[in-house]
Amino acid sequence: MLPPIRGYENQPLVSLEEAIQPVAQHFTNIDANVHVAKKNCAKLDDSLTVDESAAIYLYTMAFDDKPNLYEILNSSLRNANRRQLKPWSLFLKLFLTALYKLPSSSRTVWRCVRGVDLTSVYPKGKDIVWWGVGSCIGDVSMLEDDRFLGKNNAGTLFFIESRNAKSIRQYSCEKDTIEEIILMPGSFFRVNDHMPAKNDLRVIHLVEHAPPFTLLETPLISRQVLSQQRTVQEMAGITESKTTIVRARPFDEFLVQSPTTDKPTEPSDKP
Repeated sequence: MLPPIRGYENQPLVSLEEAIQPVAQHFTNIDANVHVAKKNCAKLDDSLTVDESAAIYLYTMAFDDKPNLYEILNSSLRNANRRQLKPWSLFLKLFLTALYKLPSSSRTVWRCVRGVDLTSVYPKGKDIVWWGVGSCIGDVSMLEDDRFLGKNNAGTLFFIESRNAKSIRQYSCEKDTIEEIILMPGSFFRVNDHMPAKNDLRVIHLVEHAPPFTLLETPLISRQVLSQQRTVQEMAGITESKTTIVRARPFDEFLVQSPTTDKPTEPSDKP
């Protein structure tokens, strides 16, 4: 198991422009992409600031010039050397503060991986941690889209009972076509079962549990904000079970490792 994600929570909340500067060298035209993200979030009327909303929007963007932000961020989150996360501290504070402000819900979610059978990597009873940010979709009919499993349905489908799913549709660059759901970094699961499916599709049932210790420190959000979040969740009746289809951005690869290793197996992003 990797060390917990911590340290970022003590950073100040700054503008998106300032938060992205320590990692700007990884990207081409990052300033323009930040500008686009903030322009598209300027008219949102909710509990998030423009910079917080734009941090989520920027995460969902597919840049014209690779790599994408979500690729580099998730690679750093999965790196055993936690010093690799230090340049991301300001962005993580802004991004995770935004996510923590959004309501969490217990939902049945799905995540697909094309063309790979991962049942041997996920044996029954194994505890795993997904350290990266998990991006999701909310429409079952999208499963046959070519961005996901496609019509051949060959690959692995994760059936996940999640406890802390967060809808980011309002803040996603794909909000007009896809409802995105986020699984937080450091999500802790147990492999409950392997389920039969047709053709070359394999289904793995994961159940989210509370980890044995804190894997992701929470950003320092005021008690008033957290109280307002709980009130919104109660008013919306968010504890009811819902069904969602989950995917990585924009589709998954997996790090295929020996199931006996202590290093968790989880989806990486597209090449």
